[in-house]
Amino acid sequence: MGMRREQWIGQLLTIGFQGTAVDPDLRDLVEYIRPGGFIYFKRNVGAPEEIRAMSDALQAMQTEWPAFLGVDQEGGIVARLRAPFTEFPGNRALYEAWKREGSASSITAQAEVFARELRQVGLNWDFAPVLDVDSNPNNPVIGQRAFSTDPDEVGRTGIAFARALEAGGVLSCGKHVPGHGNTSLDSHLDLPVEETPLEVLRKREFLPFRAYGDAGLAALMTAHVVFKAIDPARPATLSERVLQQVVRRELGFEGLLVTDDMEMKAIDDRYGIEQSVIEAVVAGCDVILICHSADKQRRAWEALVEEDRKSNVVRERIDQALGRIRQVKKRLTAPPTFDPSQIGRADAHRLTDTLRGYAAQLAQRDPTEQLG
Repeated sequence: MGMRREQWIGQLLTIGFQGTAVDPDLRDLVEYIRPGGFIYFKRNVGAPEEIRAMSDALQAMQTEWPAFLGVDQEGGIVARLRAPFTEFPGNRALYEAWKREGSASSITAQAEVFARELRQVGLNWDFAPVLDVDSNPNNPVIGQRAFSTDPDEVGRTGIAFARALEAGGVLSCGKHVPGHGNTSLDSHLDLPVEETPLEVLRKREFLPFRAYGDAGLAALMTAHVVFKAIDPARPATLSERVLQQVVRRELGFEGLLVTDDMEMKAIDDRYGIEQSVIEAVVAGCDVILICHSADKQRRAWEALVEEDRKSNVVRERIDQALGRIRQVKKRLTAPPTFDPSQIGRADAHRLTDTLRGYAAQLAQRDPTEQLG
């Protein structure tokens, strides 16, 4: 027997959870809301064989489509999987390699390592690359996570990375559309307001995302940022003007639109989980990330189910999201037989040594784990 309508609605939710194994509380939650995916944080990372066992257990609970199993594995300061997994110095080092080597060979090689290691532990989605332009030296959350200050170079390097990742069987997700690089606030903590004129946004922030969409890659993550030149009233994640008029129409992106974590203070402190998830879906988001609270995950699903019954607009948008999710999930394949020798291989360590020679490894605090 197939899933009921309210169970299909759970496909729009990708959720975080506690621990390094599937416990009874998580099983109960999965049975209740039937989430379409899961995101791993450092709190979920045990030994490689434990991660793989957890991934297999999460997939075993799926009844129709496979689950998205995602992680933020950018390299540098934002990397949930640490040693024995291969640790890379970050996107600025990749950009230096691009300039010095005159090719994308190091970028492609790093993405291939990520894809191989993620698939070994059952993961099928990397929330990378960062496509933000490093256009504000005082940005507290992007900065060196960006490839470059040049939007064309960000696009070229990011697309090379994403293509290699997807060729290795792992979905990519460019972030944070339409651009988080020029902000002076961290959206984990507050709501940034971007006052840059639209013509400047078009020449700078938008370019890497347009290039990513033109390349036919899988997904873009939305920015919890107000763009006053487009919609002065709502952050991009909740803005139909931003997501439909700019991202879908102007930039021509046809893949999945994924929210950044809806529990970040930029959203949760102002809108609450029920209102924000409905507004995000109406605006055009297909996948909703709720990374921490099981209570908020339940409430979000219940709000979507209730609004789906009452609103033709919400119902139509949920159907559109389900269609996009289904198309992307058709691309997912089963992971290989677990082989620990494929994690932290010697050739990967030689690559990291080369990249560290191009740029000093950053000694910064990871700004994305503040709620983790």
